[in-house]
Amino acid sequence: MDAGGGDVTIQLSSTGAVGPIVIKNCRNAVLIGGQIDVAATAQLGGSDQRAIYINSCTGVVHIEGVLINGAVNGSEADGIAVNAPKAVVQIQNVRVEGMQGGKSGNHADVFQPWGGVREYRIDRLTGSTNYQGLHVGVDLGPIGRGTVFNANIASSESGTVDKGGQFIWLDCNAYPLTLDNVYIAGRSGRSFGTSVWPQPDTSGCPATISAGVASWPGYTSLTGSVRDGRPPSGDFVPAGSVGLGYASPGYL
Repeated sequence: MDAGGGDVTIQLSSTGAVGPIVIKNCRNAVLIGGQIDVAATAQLGGSDQRAIYINSCTGVVHIEGVLINGAVNGSEADGIAVNAPKAVVQIQNVRVEGMQGGKSGNHADVFQPWGGVREYRIDRLTGSTNYQGLHVGVDLGPIGRGTVFNANIASSESGTVDKGGQFIWLDCNAYPLTLDNVYIAGRSGRSFGTSVWPQPDTSGCPATISAGVASWPGYTSLTGSVRDGRPPSGDFVPAGSVGLGYASPGYL
């Protein structure tokens, strides 16, 4: 959807949508509720392998209550990708299930602001993937700041494993970042230290692992840490709590 520089509200079909859902050239945008099934790679010709793609927006883009289904045969999609260096992106009460990909194809991140974003704000996000999760290092565009509250990412334990396995990926001192109540449950048989990046043996900004908690003392603009495993009370966004028929509880 090209908003032509204006404000837009996106209403997904009541029976579900097929990605990619592109939010482009908007000022402010709101997407609340609904389900998005990713498309198989063969249907897309190798491009736009994402469930939601935010491109060239300049205001606040609010994504809430959406269920993203990545467990589609032949798919290699990201959950939410951002290429909007001037935008603030808010993700609230979103569940991203079964993303699949690999090093030799599309990398299947749960969330990646690869093209830049002024600020991203995440509160209550649950994701599962066989490749990568929160890939929030700086790539092709600047990131002003980020906050991640109440998020858990787990291995989907599905599909062919083609490298990857770091379910949070940070760049040392790239921008101010806050992590609060963030959990990573890595692949079966893989250590917690190798399920995050930087890892404990990474030069420059290694992780410190203590009592199931990863922190990065060298990342001086980082506040918070990441915990091993799953939240004690279960997923922050439980199955069935978002998607079709979702009603927003309001902005708490």
